[in-house]
Amino acid sequence: MTLKAIAELANVSVSTVSKALSDSYDISPETRALVLEIATRSGYFTDKKATRMQNSSLREPTVAIICPEIISIHYSHITTVLSDTLAARGAKSILYLSGFSEKTVKRIFDDCLNDPRIAAIISLTAVRPHIPSDNNTPVLLFENTASHSSVRMQMDEGIALAVDHLRAGGHTRIGFVGESLIAGKLAIFRQVMSARRLSVDENDVFVGAKRFEAAGKEAAQRFLGKAGEKPTAVICGYDELACGFLDALQKNGMTAPKDISVIGINNIPLSEYCFGGLTTVDLIDTAVLSRAIDDLLDDVVVRRRPTPHVYRMMPRLIVRHTTAPLEKI
Repeated sequence: MTLKAIAELANVSVSTVSKALSDSYDISPETRALVLEIATRSGYFTDKKATRMQNSSLREPTVAIICPEIISIHYSHITTVLSDTLAARGAKSILYLSGFSEKTVKRIFDDCLNDPRIAAIISLTAVRPHIPSDNNTPVLLFENTASHSSVRMQMDEGIALAVDHLRAGGHTRIGFVGESLIAGKLAIFRQVMSARRLSVDENDVFVGAKRFEAAGKEAAQRFLGKAGEKPTAVICGYDELACGFLDALQKNGMTAPKDISVIGINNIPLSEYCFGGLTTVDLIDTAVLSRAIDDLLDDVVVRRRPTPHVYRMMPRLIVRHTTAPLEKI
């Protein structure tokens, strides 16, 4: 399929088609959408991508990384590791931000699958994209799926490590600190507690309306204002939450682990230096990520629909200062 053929089908000039495909500002959204729809339906992108892959991109392949956000240290750390690993293997990366929007993720996926510059796609989102059967672009998802290669963080095992660490220290009344975007972690926490026959008091679940440290501070204020018996330990959905929670407690005369044990998740670099060292769960295994990148780039070279692989990153508990056995509190 040529530009001229697309122009005839769209009843526009070849110049208009060229500008629409390059997202020129002087082409109306309606015309661009029409041209893209015809180009996609006719196989223009698939043909062009195959030619580009064969001619040049194998020498320095470009990999798209789709990420919900980079304001989160967790996501920025993973994207940096992925980008550095790709660069060390002679590949380039382009970062796309999806903002936790399923619609945006699907649009980015469609654009990348049809972009001749993109040799492979890595997605850190929870959205499972639809990939046409005739599109052989290698894809690596950070999501449990059997249809594509996937990296699995084993969040359930990570939270289990945190609960077991606290339980071994005599803690049975364990709370949870979260926010709206990590409802999945709270669900896993409930499952892990139930499997160990530990009850979860709903008054010990503190979910903030804000995010990051501000949500942790909000949770701490609810904790401090709670009447009656309080949990002796809490698991925070990620480290920034733990930092905000501990900071607010400290300003009200409480410290960890003297008054309460606190565990975070993600092991962000700052956690080693906060509050004498934050006990946390490290979910990232760079050796596993490196292996996944190697296989992804091998799939680019082969240029056929890849066989799905599963890469499991086993979590590690990093015990530092903010947890202690119950009898020492």
